[in-house]
Amino acid sequence: MLEIKFTLIYAAVLAYMLIFLSVFTILRRRKKQVRFFGGNDAELEAAMRAQGNFTEYSPMFLILFLVLELNHFSVLLLNIFAGVFLLGRVCHAYSLLFHEKKGDFRFRVAAMTMTFVSIGALAKFCIFDFLF
Repeated sequence: MLEIKFTLIYAAVLAYMLIFLSVFTILRRRKKQVRFFGGNDAELEAAMRAQGNFTEYSPMFLILFLVLELNHFSVLLLNIFAGVFLLGRVCHAYSLLFHEKKGDFRFRVAAMTMTFVSIGALAKFCIFDFLF
């Protein structure tokens, strides 16, 4: 039987994060009474992008993570980069939803850096695993 314990937990955590971002966006839509798109409302646009950005990056992370876990890659390294990815996603959502109203983009820059580093590292590990 295949062991994919870590992918299970990270997929679950990411699923709950997606639910949070989706409900947050839905509540903003109701508050602003906007059915489609952003209705030229910055708060709603930010909520939509936080959710959209999350859905753009999380699947690739999970695919790479799962492949490496199935190939018995280092559990320590996988968990380190999973932690970096999760922290990046939380920082990104926080930045868009609450922090950038002050004009400070440092959280978002840090968040995307963590996201790119973790996905890039997992992709590199996949290539190395294939070649060596």
